[in-house]
Amino acid sequence: MTRPTSRQEVLKRLKSSINNGKIIVGAGAGIGLTAKSIEQGGGDLIIIYNSGRYRMAGRGSLAGMMPYGDANAVVLEMANEILPIVSHTPVLAGVCGTDPFRSMPSFLTHLKSLGFAGIQNFPTVGLIDGTFRQNLEETGMSYAQEVSMIRTAHDLDLLTTPYVFTPDEAEQMANAGADVLVAHMGLTTSGSIGAATALTLDDCVKRVQEIRDVAERVNGEIIVLCHGGPIAKPEDAEYVLRRTKGVQGFFGASSMERLPVEKAVTETTRAFKGSTSSIISILVYKGASPILLSSLILEPQHSILTQSYDSRLRLDTRRPHNGDGFGVGYYTPPSLGPSPCIFTSTIPAWNCINLERLATKTTSSLIFAHVRATTEGSLSDSNCHPFSNGRLMWMHNGNVGCWNHVKRSVALDVDARWFNGVQGNTDSEWAFALFLDSLQRAGCDPDSLGEDGDGGFGHKVLREAVLTTIRRINAFIKAIPEEMRDDEDTRSLLNFAVTDGQSVICTRYVSSATDEAASLYFSSGTSWKEEGKGRFKMERRDKGADIVLVASEPLTFERGNLPSPRYMDLCLNEGHHLYPGPGVADSVGHTDNWVTVPTNSVLTVHKQTVMIHPIIDEYYNHSPSYLRSSGFAVSKGLVSSGPGATAPPAKAGAVGPATGGLTPVVGEVQPIPNADGQGKELRERLDAVQKRAAHIKV
Repeated sequence: MTRPTSRQEVLKRLKSSINNGKIIVGAGAGIGLTAKSIEQGGGDLIIIYNSGRYRMAGRGSLAGMMPYGDANAVVLEMANEILPIVSHTPVLAGVCGTDPFRSMPSFLTHLKSLGFAGIQNFPTVGLIDGTFRQNLEETGMSYAQEVSMIRTAHDLDLLTTPYVFTPDEAEQMANAGADVLVAHMGLTTSGSIGAATALTLDDCVKRVQEIRDVAERVNGEIIVLCHGGPIAKPEDAEYVLRRTKGVQGFFGASSMERLPVEKAVTETTRAFKGSTSSIISILVYKGASPILLSSLILEPQHSILTQSYDSRLRLDTRRPHNGDGFGVGYYTPPSLGPSPCIFTSTIPAWNCINLERLATKTTSSLIFAHVRATTEGSLSDSNCHPFSNGRLMWMHNGNVGCWNHVKRSVALDVDARWFNGVQGNTDSEWAFALFLDSLQRAGCDPDSLGEDGDGGFGHKVLREAVLTTIRRINAFIKAIPEEMRDDEDTRSLLNFAVTDGQSVICTRYVSSATDEAASLYFSSGTSWKEEGKGRFKMERRDKGADIVLVASEPLTFERGNLPSPRYMDLCLNEGHHLYPGPGVADSVGHTDNWVTVPTNSVLTVHKQTVMIHPIIDEYYNHSPSYLRSSGFAVSKGLVSSGPGATAPPAKAGAVGPATGGLTPVVGEVQPIPNADGQGKELRERLDAVQKRAAHIKV
């Protein structure tokens, strides 16, 4: 396919795309590499103008409006760099139509002879307002001259794609023969040199629609695109396009060139420096009685706060700190309502005086805590966990594979109210939106606050909604064509935690049959006791479980004494749950171990009982002795091994009521050694249980 240079051929392509249900994407290029990348990405139009050159030199786009150079001469220089390397995408020139030192008909004819397929009016006085704009209009440097230039270009059979800022300007340009109108919403926000002052997306929806309606009345065939202001990311454009009628696409300049380059170079540099490798720690407390927040998040020697700067189990040690924000969510007395209280901050957790003030004076019987190191999304309060909706709280440790491709699919697939509820730009919050949508599709209203003592949504409903969320994420990734994946890793690490204030659901999951998931542990007992300054211990005075803790990394490192395999007796009860047989609870009761949740399992805490179910899909392995690689978790800086025993990776596993919520301890992930023949005996018994449970679907 050759690069079109005629107006008719370009319009034919654009209208064919529109008729096939595709949006039109135009993009500004300041350098040849950007133009080449836009073409490889499938852009419909490439526009070059002086601001592109300034942008890629690290200056703001408005530099193109200043007297730093001859705008039209800069475009001619850029033509030598860009036109030869673009093979099949139409290239347009940004032309300063008020240039008093050029004959526009001659200059436009010259541009056409160079191989430009069309033009755009930039620099444009449309970006200027107030007295200065009025003076420009009065002294012969007016927007009307840009309209005249578009009319001349149309007569020369050049494609015309002018910027318009008001419905009146849209009408003028449409009457002048413009083929494509770009509704300009102002200087693009975001990034290191973006504007801070802009319209809201809802303002843009209204203004773009007004511009389109006026233009369509003049010419029913005219194409209208949106551009600028807060429309800085694909989801922003999607927001506007879904709420307007007859707007066929998006034109990006800073959003298509500067912002992606800033992000890519920054993140790649961090990757080489090791700064994108991160351990994100989560902590869940569910107790029969309230506990002081500081007893969990501040005072233990290896509290979640300490983990933010001193991770004992960090396998990737290239990044010493998790200082990209933290959050605490907790439920208050019923008289204050069922919604959780959320406190988040981008200040490093160890340096936030407000966290200390809050934690030392607040108690709760259900607490979520999270420390963050950015992998997706910017550093802002809106990106800090936990996320909440109504009575629900949500946290995530890990990442969604191929997120740059999956994000749009998620946004398009969820209900509008969950789409609109996303405040940040992390994969974790979008996963929460997907969970809320899954809960809604199951017949529940995620906004419902319920009544006091109503038991929430129920642990089975929450668990199924989480599993549905995982299935949908996997389906989105599988739907990505191979040629679009750009060697991105398709594996997802999905350690989710969600609660409705009654039940807690936690997953430890990786979308791989050979890799270990990010770490997850739990501990249960009757009291969380401080034996000395900073030295806490989970005590177990009986078979009950008044306290359940779930964490990415244990808060204590006491190993205790594992029961000998000769005392283990795993049984399958009528509910198809694995539980320890006679004698196990007593032998386990005196240990102080954190139990490892098996990879690709879901842990449920309901009425202080812990249940573990396998997540049975193509990535599940039925063999209890199967070894997974920790390499993927290591590459992400997520811990994958540590002290404590491993709950049985059963076909369908949970503890029986006799254990008071304690999952049986059966040794490490590796095969149990043959100690006096007992290891072999236990393994045979586990295998037998697996076979009996093989027909069970959770």
